[in-house]
Amino acid sequence: MEVREIDTELILFDVLSDIFKHLSIYDLTSASEVCKSWHYTAKREKLKRGPQVITLQALEDLVATRFCAVGPRVKNQIVEDLKLSLRIRPRLGIFFTDGKYPSSADCDNVVYEICKTHRWTRPKDCFYIAIETVGVNIDDNPVGGEKNVTAALFFPVIPQVNYAITETNTHSIQQHFTSNDCLLVNMTQKLFDFKEDQVCFIVLMYKWQDEPLYERYHRKFFNKILESIKIRYKPSTYALWGGTVNDIFTLAPGTKPSYNATSFCAISISGNNVETWSIMVDINLSNTEIESKLKNFKNGINLNDSSIILLMLPSNKETIDRSKLKVFKVLFPKGKLLSLFNDKNNVMISVDSTSNENDNIFHYSHFYALLVLSYKC
Repeated sequence: MEVREIDTELILFDVLSDIFKHLSIYDLTSASEVCKSWHYTAKREKLKRGPQVITLQALEDLVATRFCAVGPRVKNQIVEDLKLSLRIRPRLGIFFTDGKYPSSADCDNVVYEICKTHRWTRPKDCFYIAIETVGVNIDDNPVGGEKNVTAALFFPVIPQVNYAITETNTHSIQQHFTSNDCLLVNMTQKLFDFKEDQVCFIVLMYKWQDEPLYERYHRKFFNKILESIKIRYKPSTYALWGGTVNDIFTLAPGTKPSYNATSFCAISISGNNVETWSIMVDINLSNTEIESKLKNFKNGINLNDSSIILLMLPSNKETIDRSKLKVFKVLFPKGKLLSLFNDKNNVMISVDSTSNENDNIFHYSHFYALLVLSYKC
């Protein structure tokens, strides 16, 4: 029987699409070099993908073994494992940790160690942020350092989606108020650089526990950023999410981590290919009341399989109550629910993005803060 060579140009588009949706971003890039039809199909598949939530073996495998000291074969395998799990080309990666780590790990500062070890695996031009709260969940599954697992959220590089990332440290914030420099102006100009009608802001700040002076400077700077957002944008034209956290560390592209930890970080996400919404829900409401409020909110937003839902909840350090998560997951079955249990003494911020009121930014500790991001296919 005659064996004929298959012309890859003739493979049906829908068959290719069904195959390519299972490939990592790196395999897609390789496939796009085969021929014109594969290039076209791979490009379309890349544009369909929104943010991605994954779990990483971050602490015992990397910190305890001192990743920079392991052999090339082991290092290359760790890098390849991360590449295979990534389905997007990331512009921004956020790690979420509970600040704990396996007993075998030699670790003093978890967020620092996460950024330091993962800089080897970081794709080019990806900005890293690591934050510490008292607990982390992906959907119904607790994620934590004692389990040797870190949650990571990666935002994609796709056309018509803009990211502005700005951060500073305690010394610069203190200097801003003592010498009246341009720090606030420079940071807000960067955040507002893209002239879009709809913008999402994620604002995170380190909580100083035993330094009243630093805490006062940080809270004042925090409020000035929020006021700048309210002045620049009309109600219902922006979403907002964040608050004070137990620890925070950032790592910009092309830099090496140092112990000069970040104490304030703000991100803006905008563009024609992304939609965002946010809301605050009083924790004192009953499950029925919470469900009713969230149903009304859900009716005004667009959800798809690549949507990311970020939820911040106040919690005790000793006991974390995960029972409320069921209400959120039942109402938002599409997309990934990434839940952060924050210290109940920390401030959380958000805004009802569906409201037209001028003074609707909340920054209280007795609310749930919810943010939904949907990327258009």
